[in-house]
Amino acid sequence: MNSRPDDSIIVVTHQGRDLVLKVLRAARASNGPIDVDWTVVDSGSSDGTSEAIERQFPDVTVVRLPNVGFAAANNVAIRSARGRYLLLLNPDPEIVFGTLAQIVAAMDERPQVGISSATTHYPDGRLQPSIRRFPSPARQLGEAFLLHRLPARARATEQEERPEVYETERSAD
Repeated sequence: MNSRPDDSIIVVTHQGRDLVLKVLRAARASNGPIDVDWTVVDSGSSDGTSEAIERQFPDVTVVRLPNVGFAAANNVAIRSARGRYLLLLNPDPEIVFGTLAQIVAAMDERPQVGISSATTHYPDGRLQPSIRRFPSPARQLGEAFLLHRLPARARATEQEERPEVYETERSAD
């Protein structure tokens, strides 16, 4: 294949053979009509992770490293990524709806956008907060003293927990 893939998907794992195999199956099933370059960085696993991936997914590039940490392992794989876009995929999510092709299409429609994210939920369906408000001394104090747990003080934290904020497209600026 000489053309550039639509997406390079990188998964970093450590001692997570079953999780990474599950996420690879799920992500590939949710791929949609795009070309993907797959890389898994096995960060020092001793549970047969690399061998299991190579057996079940021969088209996935497996990079074996000592346990250098999540960011460093991603950086190693990013250097060889060939896709027009890059997805750093944790080894433990469950893709509930949609396709990776939809994310690529959404990015193609917005050439001014440099990064996107998906909304994540806990297994029981509750929103898993991943947006943080701009830091301020009041919010830092609110978090330090757990004021955000009091009624009417929910905004005393940098963590954004209002579900409607996760349903809207907005600039990070």
